[in-house]
Amino acid sequence: MADFKSVFKQIFNQKKKYIYLVLLVQLFAVVFMTVFMIITNHVIADGTFWTIFIAGRYGTWWELPFGLMISLSIIADIIFAGIMAWQNEKINSSQTWHQIPISDNKLLIANFLSSMVACACIFIIQIIITCVCLIPTTTYENKNIFVEIWNGLGVGTNNFNYLLNELLLIASLAFIVFAFVSFANLSSRTIMEVLPIKSSGWIRMLIIIILVILAVYIYISVDSQIKNYLSFYYNQKHSVYIQEIMPLWITLLEVLGAGIICASLCFILINKYVEPKIINR
Repeated sequence: MADFKSVFKQIFNQKKKYIYLVLLVQLFAVVFMTVFMIITNHVIADGTFWTIFIAGRYGTWWELPFGLMISLSIIADIIFAGIMAWQNEKINSSQTWHQIPISDNKLLIANFLSSMVACACIFIIQIIITCVCLIPTTTYENKNIFVEIWNGLGVGTNNFNYLLNELLLIASLAFIVFAFVSFANLSSRTIMEVLPIKSSGWIRMLIIIILVILAVYIYISVDSQIKNYLSFYYNQKHSVYIQEIMPLWITLLEVLGAGIICASLCFILINKYVEPKIINR
């Protein structure tokens, strides 16, 4: 049997190149937009999307890379998550990968885990690059921005705990995206195999759309029931409206629970119903 660690390393190495690719494109966009704005003396109007991250002014050129890096990181992370989901399905559908002497369950776990680690890596690198972009601000404005950010995080306070919950929620959202995409892919293939009609990409796409609609409907219904119950409970026991007391971790548990359910269904489908096909790695 192949070692889980070695299989994880192989899968991660295959996905690692996309970290560099997305970061290079993002850095090119940051440099290009910074130079373009400086050359054209472009003024950013108050109230626009960019002013959220560029302090509402263009007067200091050294603030541009920092603001652009943060705003473009959001777009880059969404694109990167999509690439990782696509890579997951290539591996799930690959007979070559499934010929490795390791159980399908362990291969699926290594696949999901490698994508999560890749997302964490690109996120950490983006934070480091963003901090580097702050150095000109520290130099020209003669103030330690890093100390201000550290104090703003409020380590050990409720603000910091809320930030940690937000980071965990982001990780859970990435996990549920990967798990649901795999579930939709595997379940649609399973349904296509039992349908008495010729396999068609359009039919499979229709099946996936129906699965997405059902999943969203079920999640909204469950979320509504949970919030109604908690609202009733707290109104009865504490006379406090639910929106004022419900912490972020309830949403975190909902998302994480939905991801675990989708992943569990993936284990069942890939072991009992889906036969991988021979495709290139």
